[in-house]
Amino acid sequence: MSGLPQIPEPVVRSDFLHFSETTLQEVALAFMALIGLGFWASVVPAFLVLSYLVFSHLTYGVYLWDKAGAIRGAWRADPRLLYALAFLGGWPGALIAQDRLRHLTKNDRFRRFFWLATTFNVLTACWFLTPDGRFWSEAIPLVLQRLFGA
Repeated sequence: MSGLPQIPEPVVRSDFLHFSETTLQEVALAFMALIGLGFWASVVPAFLVLSYLVFSHLTYGVYLWDKAGAIRGAWRADPRLLYALAFLGGWPGALIAQDRLRHLTKNDRFRRFFWLATTFNVLTACWFLTPDGRFWSEAIPLVLQRLFGA
């Protein structure tokens, strides 16, 4: 029966995982601004600010290296490394890299795991603002100082 209308194939792409280009950078920069303001107001511990700065820059560099590898057809970064970096605080750098480099923005499986790691990181950062988290945020630098003698 060729006279019947054709039913289009379902779209597999999860649009809620995809944002406009400027939105990614805005989210990352707004979060970093909030963290900075929180540090200035003595609410956010210094090690948290430092970890976001270090891991965001490191993550951006890994994305840059991975993009170059994708273009050349060379060895690529393991996605688990990118998830781990996002979880450890590099997700603002990852969002900026995804936007500026147009890298890993269409892979839905990667995006799902990336946002899961990012959500866990943000929830962990929020936990550091609770009374229990404040205890650990004061204890971690002391432990590191004893371990590394700085």
